[in-house]
Amino acid sequence: MQKVYDFIKKLGNGERYQTLAGIIAVLMFVWFVGCTSKVSSITNPGQAVSRDELHIEIDTFLAQAENKLQSLDQQDAVKRLLAEQTMLIAKGGAVNPAGIMVLLGGIFGIGATVDNVRKRKVIKRLENGTAKS
Repeated sequence: MQKVYDFIKKLGNGERYQTLAGIIAVLMFVWFVGCTSKVSSITNPGQAVSRDELHIEIDTFLAQAENKLQSLDQQDAVKRLLAEQTMLIAKGGAVNPAGIMVLLGGIFGIGATVDNVRKRKVIKRLENGTAKS
């Protein structure tokens, strides 16, 4: 034990700056290699996430945005179809039964989609325990 103490004392007295530089170099190496960089989460700002976890959050948001854009496109298609059928009827043309069936099917499809989204939100709230009583 005395030999270790004498060695440390010798390093502290004679090789002080080299010892300090070596300790700093080892600490920096451990920090660079052992510690992953983290930022606050997009969904939960109180939580720190790594680069891979942040990519997952971004991909999730992009997928949700894409789904919403598709829903908007479907709604616009139904509106265009409704406007076209209304214009045909307003021009005094004969009522197209096939067109009416397609129109009603589109309206039913949009209603079913909206209802499914609403149900998924309720189920998600129940699973997360945030349902309103």
